Amino acid sequence: MVTLYASYGPSHIYFGFEIALMAMIYEFWKAPGKDIYSTWGTWLVVISLMFSPWLFNPQSLQRSTLYSSWTEWTQWLYGRGNLSVGKGSWHNWAFERLQAKRNSALPLKAQLMLRNTLGKLVVLVACTEGLHLTLPAPQPTLSYSFLWRSYFVWHLFFLFRACFVVLSGSIYVALIIRTFEAAMLRAGRVRLLPLYTTAIMICAYGSMAALLLLFEYGSFDGFNDLGSRENVWKLMLAGCTFQAGVVQVLGALSDAYRYEAKFSMSLVGDLRSVNEERLIRSLAKHLRGVHAADITLVAKTSELQQDDACNLATNFTTKWLSPEKRFKENLFARLGAGSVSVTEVTVTVATERVPVAKATIVRLQNHDAKTLSAVLADSLGDGTVIQKLSKITHSEAVLNMGCRSRVLMYAQFWQRMVDQTITLVIFVTLLMLSTLPILQLQTKILFNREFADIINRKVHKQEVLDDLCTPGLFYEVAADTSELTEPRGGRLRKNLASGMRRGGIFKPPPGDDAKSKMDTVRV
Repeated sequence: MVTLYASYGPSHIYFGFEIALMAMIYEFWKAPGKDIYSTWGTWLVVISLMFSPWLFNPQSLQRSTLYSSWTEWTQWLYGRGNLSVGKGSWHNWAFERLQAKRNSALPLKAQLMLRNTLGKLVVLVACTEGLHLTLPAPQPTLSYSFLWRSYFVWHLFFLFRACFVVLSGSIYVALIIRTFEAAMLRAGRVRLLPLYTTAIMICAYGSMAALLLLFEYGSFDGFNDLGSRENVWKLMLAGCTFQAGVVQVLGALSDAYRYEAKFSMSLVGDLRSVNEERLIRSLAKHLRGVHAADITLVAKTSELQQDDACNLATNFTTKWLSPEKRFKENLFARLGAGSVSVTEVTVTVATERVPVAKATIVRLQNHDAKTLSAVLADSLGDGTVIQKLSKITHSEAVLNMGCRSRVLMYAQFWQRMVDQTITLVIFVTLLMLSTLPILQLQTKILFNREFADIINRKVHKQEVLDDLCTPGLFYEVAADTSELTEPRGGRLRKNLASGMRRGGIFKPPPGDDAKSKMDTVRV
């Protein structure tokens, strides 16, 4: 699931989801008398874009495969996945995907934004034009009467109010879900966390719909009244579409003003006994949710001379902070978000723009024990612990974040929720298909011998054609067939020459698979 979604998400699945949304709008608000068969081509395109990678995978409809895919996907979504799958986590994958937009020129960025938001504009216009408005009585003044009776003005008014309610409410929804996710991640309950957060999001947007109903009709008679109010759902869909467009535009902003927090860590004890995995786990616990951090690893060397301490720190750097030890990748996998820059003492773990880690000036400092805060519970080795020097805590630093950083965090959160919603739709569809006898049909199609022979022959012909179209080379034709009566390769040369004279391509000699093997052409 992770590999297929990371590969086909931006290019196929997003567009398929938008087309499905527009097709659903057309089905709900189409003119009476038209049946669903008039849009079968659109739904075929939606199925092809969203579900083709899984329908052509023989193991995608097996229950055991779906269970393992769900576990892998939840770990990848919350930054606890495998480093070799989907860039390690969703945050790293999304960051790398948006780098092209963030670093591109302004005209190219505007072109990409227009192309990506065109479908959302179509949905927005369709929702606002489909409103059934009852305009109030005209005003006595003629100039105000024209504006008061204008459908365009009232459409804009209702659209502005819906977008304001959805955008302002989405901020509080994001805070609630982030707090809930932090509590669940701290407790280690990740497997069903996407279902919980999606349920919270649905309840929150239902409350927004009730608020819009109260604004439009002046009364709210319960959630059963929402089903008969068509305008409310059109306005909610318009507001959600507008929010998706705003999130996509904000996500392409430059990350030059991302939040930075300063942490100073003291390694007390023998550096030679430090365990890499425990150090990474401890750093990840304090840096989770931080986009960039300056970490100072300070060795307390009261028992060593300065030169011996420098040599010890150099050996410590060479031991497991070198680029070959993948310290940056392991730390990113633990964090799951943002980038970390270790700027002093031993090594620099660069940001995403610098691919490898590099060593910096080795500088050891002595600090009085009175300046140290409480000793953390994480043990890194034989008597080696981490002590925190900095007075800036994560909660205090978050309050001092800039406006640009809050906007980026908001956009990143809702981008992840959109990916989570799309993937849940795919999971539910695959789970429903797994209960049907489609697996046998899928296996018969994909593992059919005639179908496999057709694919193999097409691949073989394409390889031969590629070899023949290579200019300036002499070709030696060798036949891997022991049953040929002519000299080795003679029959193949004749077939190849006759095929070239006819203007066609080489066809292997007919016969069953047991008697003849596939002849090859090699340079």
